[in-house]
Amino acid sequence: MNVRERIEELRRRAGNVYPRELMRLAEAAGWSPRKGGKHNVQYEKAGCGKFPIPTHPGPMKSKRTVYKILSRIEDCLDKEES
Repeated sequence: MNVRERIEELRRRAGNVYPRELMRLAEAAGWSPRKGGKHNVQYEKAGCGKFPIPTHPGPMKSKRTVYKILSRIEDCLDKEES
């Protein structure tokens, strides 16, 4: 399954996405992790900026957070392809 297919699959089940899944996806898309904040991991990529992924047990609390992270990863993929 490629990165874009994985993004769509996670969007379909945004209410049941675990932080570890988002971290794996970000790393597969070329983002590099860096410790940042109290309970967050910052992901950075040259030319695309950075974003945090909250690390807590269980699924993500907010679908909006999941959508924002997935959109950020997808926007960077679009930028790289153009």
